[in-house]
Amino acid sequence: MDISGATDATLTLSNIQTAMVGNYRARISNGAGSVFTDEATFMLIVPPVITSTTPPAPSTKVNPDPTLSIVFTVHATTTPGSTLKYQWYKNGEPITNWSMPSYIENITLQSEGEMMSNNVVNEYYVKVSNEAGSVDSPVWTYRYTLDWATPGTLAYHLATNAVARAAGLTPIPNVWCEVTNWFPGNYYNTPDTIGLLTNVNWSTNCWLHGVQGLTATSLQFSNMPAGQYLVTMVSPRHFIRAYHTANYFPSNQMAFLDSNNVVYWRAVKQQVTLPNDVTVGIFDSDLPPSVGFVPVLPPDYADYLPTNGMACRIQGVTLNQYLCVFSEPIWMGEPMNNWGNTYTIPYGLDTNWSFKIEVGDSSNPEWLLIENQLVLVSEHSSSGDGPNYGCMFDSINQWMHFLSINNNLETDYQLTPISLTNFTKIH
Repeated sequence: MDISGATDATLTLSNIQTAMVGNYRARISNGAGSVFTDEATFMLIVPPVITSTTPPAPSTKVNPDPTLSIVFTVHATTTPGSTLKYQWYKNGEPITNWSMPSYIENITLQSEGEMMSNNVVNEYYVKVSNEAGSVDSPVWTYRYTLDWATPGTLAYHLATNAVARAAGLTPIPNVWCEVTNWFPGNYYNTPDTIGLLTNVNWSTNCWLHGVQGLTATSLQFSNMPAGQYLVTMVSPRHFIRAYHTANYFPSNQMAFLDSNNVVYWRAVKQQVTLPNDVTVGIFDSDLPPSVGFVPVLPPDYADYLPTNGMACRIQGVTLNQYLCVFSEPIWMGEPMNNWGNTYTIPYGLDTNWSFKIEVGDSSNPEWLLIENQLVLVSEHSSSGDGPNYGCMFDSINQWMHFLSINNNLETDYQLTPISLTNFTKIH
């Protein structure tokens, strides 16, 4: 079809409309005849149009499961033959190396440091572009409100309880040290290490002075220079330790320093090995209440923590071989717990209160500080993780019963679960 008035060597189109899309050619003629040029295709490219998003946007989702991947997808149309490009943004910053119509965000409490603040808002959108322009998608908003880090919850109590104990104190060896003036370097290779301990008192400077459970872990074996390969009492007669330390037992004699500064020696009568690097043992006689023992978390402890105990960081306390008591935040999981001195805990102690556990600390206790009581969580099977006694509750009790019967105890001691009924149940 001829274009009216288009008789020049150049064709200029103005006020472009979609009706102008098509194939064009020129007819060149003179008195002798005419000839047609090759066809030229005119394609009108328009900016992209977003037709839908998955999940629908704009939208706000509160407390999504942090252990799952979040997938955002944009559906857009453009002129046939045009190429669409995608640039995704998180909190206004471009996400590099991602140019597909779907974006996958893998969020875990372990990898996302930002997840540990009390209220985190992440916003996502995508810019879709082609040769003619671009369009931004609506915004997906994902808000994480950590309801477990609010007053009344167990996690909140664990953090604030520890902070209150450390208030006004500076994290230095004298504050961490369980026993006044106990510095292992001063006692190294000293023949009468235990004897020297009778000349020092339980520290009045320790940030956990007066907390129940500090005395329930043995000091050392015989006269070893440091408190390596310790055992922790879970009844007046039974102890628990990491199995892999068995090769390091130099004797069956273990020393406990009670709250009155009296040393008690006990001999191991029998031990049994359980899965997950756990050994349960029994001594030749009960230890007095001044030494005491530590309770454990009840089997339903996960009901008081987020996501059934998985991927949850809470404030922990630990004892190392130098008899120092310090913060060691725990990443609670099932069946294993991890602790890391670089973790931050909502409302908890800052990292200046944390050390990194090391070789020799394998059998030292990891506690929670609930009210005025230390509660056993786990012991270390390596410098990074350890078994969770909460999922071995029945098995440990069965073997404690066996050891009691086999050694003619009149009292059948069992693990003592601490009550959590004062705290809000999340699940």
